[in-house]
Amino acid sequence: TTTNAQILFTDAARSNSIVNPLLRGISRLDDGMLDPRPQSGSPALTGGLTPPNDGFYQQSGHQGAFKTVNWAADWTALAEYRVLNGAGGGVPTTTVSVPSIVAPTLSFSVSGGSFTLESASQMGRTYRLQSAESLGNPVDWNDIGAPVEGTGSTLNFPQPISAATNAFYRILVQ
Repeated sequence: TTTNAQILFTDAARSNSIVNPLLRGISRLDDGMLDPRPQSGSPALTGGLTPPNDGFYQQSGHQGAFKTVNWAADWTALAEYRVLNGAGGGVPTTTVSVPSIVAPTLSFSVSGGSFTLESASQMGRTYRLQSAESLGNPVDWNDIGAPVEGTGSTLNFPQPISAATNAFYRILVQ
């Protein structure tokens, strides 16, 4: 009878080879010695098969799941259990451009029994009016009202004048 191993490892059409892949570290213990990336000179660093031309697969140029990035270090429980070490951890990332926060330009106006703090705003940012009774170290800032979403235009934060007795104000932009 033919065994599965005989079929998998002797059938040349399956492109399997029996070689030492020269991995950086092998361990099944919680000693942090598992590093599945191939060492320099490993046969796994070359010889990737040509994938089907179906628009889904991409040519990798290497064999196996790892090359230089140990992507498993960032999302598997093996890292948490200290089996997998974090060397080479990370996934290739795309840089995302996030607009910087523009410091608010504040103005102040009084009308009747209230005062209004006004601030230019940015779309995609949240503005919080906060107050503190003193400017000690640390300052204990407290939110006044709900956060307000930036609109790209001027935001108004009206307050009764009676609330302003011995208070400091700021607008926190996030």
